[in-house]
Amino acid sequence: MAGEKFQKKYLLSIAASLLVAILIWERTSKEDTNPHKYKEEGDIRVIPRSKRQNYAYKLHDTYVKFYKALQCCKRPLPYLLPEDGLTSCPPADGANSYTNQKPKRNKKKNRKLNNAARTTNWFKQISNSLNAARKSAKNVAGGRLGRQSEAAQKISLKFVCYNDCVFSEAGLFNGSGLDVAEVERVFLESNKNDQYWAPKIQDCLFNCEEPAACATPEAIQVNGIFCSVKSTIMMNCMYKQLMRYCDRKATTECNSAFAQVRKVNVFKLPGN
Repeated sequence: MAGEKFQKKYLLSIAASLLVAILIWERTSKEDTNPHKYKEEGDIRVIPRSKRQNYAYKLHDTYVKFYKALQCCKRPLPYLLPEDGLTSCPPADGANSYTNQKPKRNKKKNRKLNNAARTTNWFKQISNSLNAARKSAKNVAGGRLGRQSEAAQKISLKFVCYNDCVFSEAGLFNGSGLDVAEVERVFLESNKNDQYWAPKIQDCLFNCEEPAACATPEAIQVNGIFCSVKSTIMMNCMYKQLMRYCDRKATTECNSAFAQVRKVNVFKLPGN
């Protein structure tokens, strides 16, 4: 009898140990969505909630100005990131992308949205997504990129997470910081055979690398996920700088559009 009790206790202790081991393994095997232990309030590294809408408004306004100026460029801007990096991350306007919320029920529709063919032009992904948001909101005839809307601002913020994902996939982060040397290598490698753009990319990197790498605050919470703003600052800075060399059309409208772009401060963040 005593032997049977001992055996039962022994088996129960083994079962308990296995259960604890499984729970620990599951906890450690899951991706930590907040590896840097950010906090939205009281953490100087994070844009506070009260400033989040302000940043969304500013991002959307920046993209509208970029969009208008790019219509005046005779020479297309170079692709800075490899194609596989741009398509390896979920689209910013995809169903349930960049959120910690549970997926919606219509899985077939969500899968179709997320698997739709996408352009490998970084800014075209932004302008296409924002135009689609405008069209669905029916705020502007024809869905043209323009006025602010809640949907467009949300997508602008989700592009912060998309940029974070693309840079992470491409190995352009070192912890929470930009790996400046790797950013430079990837941007230049992607355009090594372009004699026009390669030297200009180098000049733009000189102006953008340090401010982007030293950005404070460095993150923002979007739909419960903390995303680095450094990759967004880097890309916005590079596009603003590169537009100076795009051989723009000499019209009054284009002169006005480029004057607006020159006024954009891509480094200014809420709270600094």
